[in-house]
Amino acid sequence: MGFNKQISNVAGFEIKATYNSSPAFKFFVIGNAIACGYSVLSLPFVAYMVEGWMLNLLDLLNLGLVMAAASAAAAIGYVGKYGNDEIGWTKVCPYYEKFCGRTQISIACSYVGFLLFLFVCAMSSVYKSRLSNSD
Repeated sequence: MGFNKQISNVAGFEIKATYNSSPAFKFFVIGNAIACGYSVLSLPFVAYMVEGWMLNLLDLLNLGLVMAAASAAAAIGYVGKYGNDEIGWTKVCPYYEKFCGRTQISIACSYVGFLLFLFVCAMSSVYKSRLSNSD
């Protein structure tokens, strides 16, 4: 999504679509970058099975961040694709088909990341509960 851009001619004007075009898309890119960075930085701790609540808490915070970022981008993407006649917002995807297609793929990948974070949090909770039950 960070490298997704398209220039289109609309009513004789060249207009460029990038993730900077919308605060929701900026949040999407920054939120996913933070979650990705956290995932890479937390790998050594997971490899040594660090016990404690801090890693669990940070995993849950990242889960919420990825979910919020993907939801915000999906909402703006929906308006871009279908418009909103009641408010007078027109569809922009017919003018930026390549940009919209890549955005849809990015959002879908982000939801897959969300599901993976959910799986990690669930497995971590199961592991921690088994440890506490065996004591």
